[in-house]
Amino acid sequence: MENLRQAMRELLRVASVAQYWLTYILGWLDEVTIFEGDAEAFAIDYIADSGLLEEIPENLQRYFDTEAFARDLVLGGDITEVDIMGRSFVVREG
Repeated sequence: MENLRQAMRELLRVASVAQYWLTYILGWLDEVTIFEGDAEAFAIDYIADSGLLEEIPENLQRYFDTEAFARDLVLGGDITEVDIMGRSFVVREG
């Protein structure tokens, strides 16, 4: 009977810890954007959505190095690129 009580206490402790982390993770998910694709695909969408290049004449826009911009976003910590089961995702806080 004492073993059962001890097992129940341990189960409650583990459940409490799991609840804490689940609450933390769910709160964190409200603060991030998850994009399916690699860093360069994210950069292309970001540039289009933000209008980043709108001030640059159209004939010069093609010289913008999207690959370097994506690399700088990763290296600067602005985005994080993650591969999960062969699929690429980008995580961006804020």
